[in-house]
Amino acid sequence: MRNTPCSSLASSWGVREGPSKTAGRNVTGNIEVQREEQMSSTKNIYETTFIVNASLDDAQIETAIARVQDTITKNGGTITALNKWGRKRLAYSINKKTTGYYCNIEFEGPGSLIALLERSYQLDELILRYLTIRLSKNALKARAQAILQAKAVPPDETREPLFEEKVNEEGEPK
Repeated sequence: MRNTPCSSLASSWGVREGPSKTAGRNVTGNIEVQREEQMSSTKNIYETTFIVNASLDDAQIETAIARVQDTITKNGGTITALNKWGRKRLAYSINKKTTGYYCNIEFEGPGSLIALLERSYQLDELILRYLTIRLSKNALKARAQAILQAKAVPPDETREPLFEEKVNEEGEPK
């Protein structure tokens, strides 16, 4: 420990500088590595939505979407759903653009993937905005229950028609 005013004050309070060492081994470093390994091995379900510049050709938009898909799959993620919402008018202008091509991807992957994905969004000039969220367990349960309820309830085929179609004597519409 150096003999500086701050270090002498820290030593008088019982504060050590740097990580503690036991038998030449960094104890705190091993714990951090173990936590990092555990966090990278667990996969969460994420949803990312991004807006691509709509003034581009369809082929250029598809290549931008393919780059995002490649980023996800190459870094340990698996895509479960890809929803292309198409060209929509923006609520406000972004970089002097009034329309954008919306794309939503649901995927499963490690937490370290999100930083890489958002960095690729920032570097890609074709992507105007993006948002990535982790789906909570409650949202996943609610989605599963909604799917089960939709399958359990048969469509009501005994409903009356909204309007009656008038037909002549031969059965043709008038």
